[in-house]
Amino acid sequence: MDGVIYGTIMAVCASNTKWEEAEYYFNQMKDEGHTPNVYHYSSLINAYSACGNYKKADMLIQDMKSEGLVPNKVCFSFHLLIVR
Repeated sequence: MDGVIYGTIMAVCASNTKWEEAEYYFNQMKDEGHTPNVYHYSSLINAYSACGNYKKADMLIQDMKSEGLVPNKVCFSFHLLIVR
């Protein structure tokens, strides 16, 4: 699979509150050598937030920043929910 397919699968998982599956595909994608982009991170953050797993979402935003990626509006929307 390529990064586009992984992103699509993760988005579907997120929209169905399947954070564990989204996390699995995120890690599998990385294990296969694909570099996550903002879309991948946003999908996983969405999955975490939809299930109320705000601590993991916040940790993922920090990880994203440490990888040199700039969070987009979607990431910040979930981050605002986290810090409230």
